Amino acid sequence: MINTTSARAAITMAMANGWRSPDLTVRVQTGSKGDTTPQILHGIDCGRVLAAVDALPEPVRSWIYVAYAPAGWVTENHVWRVQEELITEYHRRRQVREPGKIAVMALVCLSDMRARLSRNAPKLGPAAIAKKVRFDIRNWGNGWSDSYAVLEDIIDQWDRDGLGPIAKNLPRWTRAALEEEREERRQRRRAVAQL
Repeated sequence: MINTTSARAAITMAMANGWRSPDLTVRVQTGSKGDTTPQILHGIDCGRVLAAVDALPEPVRSWIYVAYAPAGWVTENHVWRVQEELITEYHRRRQVREPGKIAVMALVCLSDMRARLSRNAPKLGPAAIAKKVRFDIRNWGNGWSDSYAVLEDIIDQWDRDGLGPIAKNLPRWTRAALEEEREERRQRRRAVAQL
């Protein structure tokens, strides 16, 4: 089962494991057939999380896929959709025409935010951003830093909008309940090992 209170972790677990989970392969023999209840419950939890992701509006849904899905779930269409929506939202907020390098900056920002949110990577500094977008670092204070901050704010908003509904669908596990479940698993493993 998905026993986390983190929507980010739940999304990753649901997409990476599907209905299969390595920690649920220990089975207690209750008769001639093994007990598959844990696998069924895990599949139901994964289905809830994936249904919540699919119910999100665009571009939030595509951003959640890009940010938290494992390899194989994200297509080029997701990335392009998110980039186009990011640029459109940037123009709406800034009320300016697209400077030539905003499209490249949007991709750099998407990559940076994905790395920070899903892998806890450090934030890109102004020099790294300037190098990737190909502008002179001395111009960072002449509007480029503001543009990058607006792009980050847009993605942060999408992240909040996407993770909120998913977190509502997660079971509410108290620390005591999690510890109790872990102890039950340990006891089952010991019982199987003694057989």
